[in-house]
Amino acid sequence: MKTSTCDGAPAGSSEAGYRVMKFWRIVDWYSPTQYISESAFGMSRGGFDVRVIAQQYTGTTMSNTEAEPKQEETKPNSRLVDRAPFDESNKDADIILRTSDQVDFYVHKFLLSLISPVFATTFSLPQVIQSDGDEVVGDHRVVLMSEDSTSLFALLTWCDPRCTPKCSDLGDIQTVLRIADKYDMENVIRRVGEILHGMVTTIEEEPLKVYAIAIRYQLQPDVARVAARKTLRLTLEERANISELKHISGTALQNLHTTIFLAYELSKCLPPILTGSQRTWSMFGVQPISQASGIV
Repeated sequence: MKTSTCDGAPAGSSEAGYRVMKFWRIVDWYSPTQYISESAFGMSRGGFDVRVIAQQYTGTTMSNTEAEPKQEETKPNSRLVDRAPFDESNKDADIILRTSDQVDFYVHKFLLSLISPVFATTFSLPQVIQSDGDEVVGDHRVVLMSEDSTSLFALLTWCDPRCTPKCSDLGDIQTVLRIADKYDMENVIRRVGEILHGMVTTIEEEPLKVYAIAIRYQLQPDVARVAARKTLRLTLEERANISELKHISGTALQNLHTTIFLAYELSKCLPPILTGSQRTWSMFGVQPISQASGIV
């Protein structure tokens, strides 16, 4: 009767070699259907399908189970001065959004209704005009917003075709995603996700934050996968004090930790095969066990 080793390795196969194959599949998230080369490291995969490993640890398990929503703490922004094209010169505007810092944005109900079902519902409610005149400016109905002027302006630039949105850092990304999620702007969330996916340097420098953001707002799967892969390079100290993690579920965090733990465990089999050189380790995007802070 056939036996297996190393968590299911086919009988007669090299235990270390099998673990290398598993490790390769977990780390190589850029091409999840690609097999390890027949001649790589002088061994054969023997027809053993290892794609399930990649699927288990990088695909379906990356989805976020809804966590309890928490009120995000935001730093107060300075009151916006230049709000073009959403100022009084926007003659065709038919409604005003008034921010928490008392800045009025002249916008088009039609555009916002198309992109946000929340705004569509708000604009369909009967208009109530108070005697003190606080609810109208000229012929324009006023809708009171809880966002400050800087944050709302950032969101509106993603909703109006006359604007070119700017997201220079993760702070800008999170601001837009937070408000877009509040108003159910799926199109905006998708487009911001595409921008984040292209911010290679940011993902390289802050992969754990990007992973948490991608999971929280259910961005394109590739964003979370690439970010998760980059976290393999982090030391234990670099994983501390990431406030974004409090907004994702324990399941999503456990999936990431499982992937990291398994990658390091499997990497223990690599030195006898790959000599443990720095050049070889860099192929997998992780540190040797001896250099991994806090890993025994």
